[in-house]
Amino acid sequence: MDDTVAALGSDVMDVALEGYALVKVSGRAQGLDELRRELGGRFAKTRRKEAAPA
Repeated sequence: MDDTVAALGSDVMDVALEGYALVKVSGRAQGLDELRRELGGRFAKTRRKEAAPA
C-alpha cells in the first residue's frame, strides 16, 4: 500500500508541475499573473543549509 501511495503522490506532483509550467508560459496572455504568483510560492525551491565542515 505504501508503494501505491508514493507512486500516486509522484504522479500528482508531476501533473501539478506540468500545469504550473503551462500557467507560466501562457499566463500573461490570459491574465493569470496573480494565479502564477500564488502557485509560484508553493513550488519555490528551498535551499538546504549545508553542514559545517568538521
